[in-house]
Parts: sequence; C-alpha cells; structure tokens
Amino acid sequence: MSDPHDHRPTAATVQRVFEVLVDHPGPTTTAAPLAAALELPEPTVIAALQRLRANDHVVRPPEGRHTLPEGDRRYALAPGVSRHAAHLRGRVPPSIRTQQRTRLLHWYAATAEVAVPLAFDAHRFSPPVTHAAVARRAGRWDPLGWFAWEHDVLRNVIATLVDWKHDEVVIGLAEAMWHLGRPTYHHHDLLHAQQAGRTAAERAHPALAPMFQAREAAVLADLAHHEDALAAVDDAVRRLDEHTDRLIRETVLSTRGRVQLAAGDTDHALRSFTAAHSYHRRLVDDYGKATLLRRIGQTHLANLQTDKAIKCLKDACAAMPRIPLAGSSLARVRAITHLANALTTGGRASEARRRLDRTHPLIKGTVATRYRAGHDLAVARATYALNDTAVTRNLTDNLIAQLELAGPGAARDLHAARDLRRRL
Repeated sequence: MSDPHDHRPTAATVQRVFEVLVDHPGPTTTAAPLAAALELPEPTVIAALQRLRANDHVVRPPEGRHTLPEGDRRYALAPGVSRHAAHLRGRVPPSIRTQQRTRLLHWYAATAEVAVPLAFDAHRFSPPVTHAAVARRAGRWDPLGWFAWEHDVLRNVIATLVDWKHDEVVIGLAEAMWHLGRPTYHHHDLLHAQQAGRTAAERAHPALAPMFQAREAAVLADLAHHEDALAAVDDAVRRLDEHTDRLIRETVLSTRGRVQLAAGDTDHALRSFTAAHSYHRRLVDDYGKATLLRRIGQTHLANLQTDKAIKCLKDACAAMPRIPLAGSSLARVRAITHLANALTTGGRASEARRRLDRTHPLIKGTVATRYRAGHDLAVARATYALNDTAVTRNLTDNLIAQLELAGPGAARDLHAARDLRRRL
C-alpha cells in the first residue's frame, strides 16, 4: 500500500513533468501550475523538478535579491533539451494534452482571481466562473509579489484563452490583472489584458465591454497616447445606455475624467468626475467615493485651486478608515500622497512631510512600484520646499535611477523627477 505522504516521484512522473514544461506559457515556472496541469501533489512536482535539475534537464534562474521558498522557486527547460521535450510531449494523446494545458492556463486565471481580494477592496464586475484547476495558496502569500513575478506569463495566458474563446475565464482574468497591475508600471501587460477583456466581453457579456474599453483608455493615457485614450473613452461612454449598471456607469465616467485630466483638459475632467459622483451618492461604496474625491482634488490642484484641492483630498483621506483592510494601506498612501502635493503647493510643506513620514512604513518595500514612486516624489517636493537641497538631491537621484528601469509607463514620473533634479 502506497504512503500518501511519500512524494518521491517515479521515473514516469519525472518524465511527465519534463514534457508538460513544453506547454508552459512563460519563460519560467513554479511547481504549482505544473501540479495543477498533471493533477499531482505539488511536493511531488517539486521533487521531480529537483531531479530534472540534478540531471541538467531544467535550470533555475537567479533569484536576484530574493531568496524564495522551495514552492516559489522558478524553473525552466535547460538550453538544448527543448526539442527532446517537445518530441516526448508530441506522443501524448491530443485530448489528454488539451485537458492538461487547459488546467495549466486556468490555474493562472484562478490564482489571479484569488489574489485580488487579498490585495484590494475591489468591486468585482465579472461573473463567477468555474475553472478547470483550483488555486491553492498555503501560508503567507504576497499577491502583488506574485503578480510581479508572473505578469509576463499572465499576458501569454490571456492571449491563448482569448484565442480559445474561454471568454468567461478571460473576463475574470482581465479584471484581476487590472487590479493587480495598476500599482505597477507593467502598462503594456495591462493594455493587452484590457483589450482581451473587451474582446471576450463583446462576445459573452456586452454590458461589461464599456468598462474594459474605459480601462484600456486609462492605460493609453498613462502612456501619453492622449488622442487614442480620449477616442477610446468617448466610445466607451457612448456604449452606456439606460440599462447599464450604475457602478459600471460611474466607473466609465470617472475613467473619462482621468483620461481628460491626463490630457490637460481640467474643465471636462471636473464635469466627468462630478457626473460620476452624482451616481456614486446612491451607492454604498466607500472606496469608490474616496477615489472620486481624490481625483476631484487632483483636478482642483491642476487648476491651482489649492484650498479646494486640500479640502477634497482631506475628505478622501477621512473616508479611508471606513475601507476594509484589504487594499486600505495602498489606498490611504495614494490619497495622502496627493494631499501632500497640495499642501506643498499651498505653502504647507512641513505638514506635508509629517503626513508622508507617517505613511512611509505602509509603502516601503512593497512591489507597488508606481504608488511608491509617487510617494517618494511627493517627499522630494516637500523636502525641496523646505530648502533641504542635499536630501532632495539624494531622493531624486535614487528615484531617477529606479524609474529609468521601470519601462514606458514610468515616463511621466521620470520627467517630474528629472525636472525637480534640474532645479537643484
């Protein structure tokens, strides 16, 4: 009788793990998705990967600054063995191979969906879906850290699922990637995911299509493609009708305001935010209301109406304690970051710096790179206003070095950091 706790793999199991690596959608993988694909215990797959590594059939890429637990360590086919693995994989019956590949891709979609409520208090628009694989996460798990490792894999996953017309799964994954990716500079992955979500929604849930199109426009605006962003969000607004869910309507209108603000059209942005706020008054959604107040405050600040900006942003900060634990830290950091910018502009840099210092522990060390950069930039601005040029120089130099490696989505923050550095 076999011991259920004995996870030593047989030679046949090691070969199955080796073969299934051919169908993996990314450059590297952990054991968990392979275990889901093959319906094996994860410790057995870990042991199989270790044996394959000992035989030089797989490699383990450097982990950089990180020391990962065994279950999170990454593996890839070694150079020169892919053809052999593909030959073996080609002998698997097509129906079995399709089932395994479906479980593999669905594992990623299911895990992304599980990650969102652990990281954010985010409203879910997409309908529940039954995945071909179950996401199981044991012990302490950092969902944003997981996305930072897997964002390029998820982009490949969603592309394949769109082609397969697994529309319900695509919609859920696209929405999950939006929430997990917004705090980062992975804008091209986000853009691809929202376009995939819109394609799937148009086929399966047309009422959700305007939301995905509006989010696509928001990413384009972050990338400074303002004409395309405005055209996309205007088209999303035109898709709304009297049957549109109120929260979807508010989301689309609020996003139009974001896009208009990014393009410098503050008058129309304020109208869009005000229209969105009128819908939101009828909804029980503290996070959405706080976000709208923050965006209205940002618009007032762009118009140099500092007192109005400070009032709105303080109201947004006051709403934060009512938000449940998930995501409240990042939401609070974002609101205080923008309040600090308004306080600095209004000649109250000491107060801005005190507020930022209190929120620093909430953002330090997170993988929310975009939000962390915004916070650090606000600190540098307040420090500059306090005439501490040495500290400002150190802050901006460090920030510029980070943002130069962050990709095209960081261009606006990089420009702001360089502009501040030139003033010193």
